[in-house]
Amino acid sequence: LRLRRDKEQAGILKTPAVIASYHRKELIKSKGYKQKFVAEKVGVSEVTLSNWVKGKTIPNEAHYQKLSQVLDTPIEF
Repeated sequence: LRLRRDKEQAGILKTPAVIASYHRKELIKSKGYKQKFVAEKVGVSEVTLSNWVKGKTIPNEAHYQKLSQVLDTPIEF
């Protein structure tokens, strides 16, 4: 908990990648999809999608477009 608080104070948890990953996670959840389903439809591994959701990595433009189609929502690149 202390480490998280220190990161929040430093602004680390508020980076665009982390904010975007939170929205991807919530969008997948709101559609009732499992990450495995979305990963298969986008054409990536579950680990890759999980890394996007966690904010560890970010999708490239082509994958953003596929995510947009699968989740039926505009996603900005």
